[in-house]
Amino acid sequence: MADQLMFWASKFAGSLATLVGSWFGNASVIGGRVALKIFPGFLRVARKRIKFPIVFVMGSNGKTTTSKYLVELAEAEGETVLNNSAGSNMKTGIAAMVIRDWANIIRGKYSLGIFEIDEAYAASIAKDLAPEHAVVLNVQIDQIYRLHEPERVADMFARTLPFVTKTVVLNGNDSMLVSLAAGLKASVSFFGLAGTGVKNLGLFQPIELAPSSSAVLVSEVTDGYSVARGAEEAELKVPSAGLHFALNGSAAIAVGLNAFASKPDLATLAESLASSKPAFGRGEIIASGNARFDLILFKNRPSLQLNINAATTPADTIVLAFDEYSQDPSWLFAIDYSPLGKVDWVSGEKADFLELALEYAGVPVTARNEKIKEVVAAIDAKYRDAEPSFHRLFLDYDQMMATREYFGLKMGETA
Repeated sequence: MADQLMFWASKFAGSLATLVGSWFGNASVIGGRVALKIFPGFLRVARKRIKFPIVFVMGSNGKTTTSKYLVELAEAEGETVLNNSAGSNMKTGIAAMVIRDWANIIRGKYSLGIFEIDEAYAASIAKDLAPEHAVVLNVQIDQIYRLHEPERVADMFARTLPFVTKTVVLNGNDSMLVSLAAGLKASVSFFGLAGTGVKNLGLFQPIELAPSSSAVLVSEVTDGYSVARGAEEAELKVPSAGLHFALNGSAAIAVGLNAFASKPDLATLAESLASSKPAFGRGEIIASGNARFDLILFKNRPSLQLNINAATTPADTIVLAFDEYSQDPSWLFAIDYSPLGKVDWVSGEKADFLELALEYAGVPVTARNEKIKEVVAAIDAKYRDAEPSFHRLFLDYDQMMATREYFGLKMGETA
């Protein structure tokens, strides 16, 4: 009884905080922060009224893309999905989402929850929500100032997965994740790259995928990728270029085979994935007149390296931008920039670090301007009324948001 009273009191306070916050700007997490401050057990009590299955999407990189793929596959199969696409993947963001959608939750609107979860908060959220399904994409070298060593990240997943009740999907090319499979009460399956080439996936401890009839395998073929499970095989098309995006797609398919009520086959899910659109900032194309801008988000060493390796088509302009929020710029000097050939602009508050890293790598830089909007405006003015052109921008989060703002796009909107 006391928990129920605390739940309703915290929900009311969180709803009020959300309303007041909306008057002053983005109120995406303030309601959850207030509710959890008043009653730390808010999500645990809320879970008693959440009757639909929940999927956790976790990993060092690829969570947003995989979540988007998974939501689109689920909706194609007739599921009505609750998803935190517009909010934080931390505990306050999940609580805020529950507060915003509470009326629809208790009315039975949703048939499935797909939640992107930050690894640092995953165990705490999983303890409260006991998700039926989970996928872990990778363990990579991430934000050292926040998450420290990859071993610490793997331990975060190890403390989370015992709370999953039905199925767990793991990256079979990641030995740190494969080692977590033993002893789980949930059923475990794998996805990954078939054969060799795993050293190029950005994993901290890559291994070749062990044979398994239940694993969802990605293979590189002449004109793209294929995906297979046992005797089933299908063409795999994803909306953004790069093997890492193909693996995100295979992870989403692996979850869908287990989590969707319709019990679709592999070919059906692969066909649905082919019509998916990029998550914002993950290879989305923004057109301005005759100029096309390719926005590529990076947040750490593996994501930047994988995206540079995948960007093989020619571009009229290449931009790299890195901002002041990123506290550790040292990893910029560990990137292989040679596939770029040249960089036309470096930008962002840490443009000087980028320029120095590129100089050490022997990659010429034409110009530097710390203000990304001015860089984009200059490219736009030069090319939008000229012959068709293509411009590739590698951007960390704040620089991406500023670029999208230049084009009049808000977070969550797609071009």
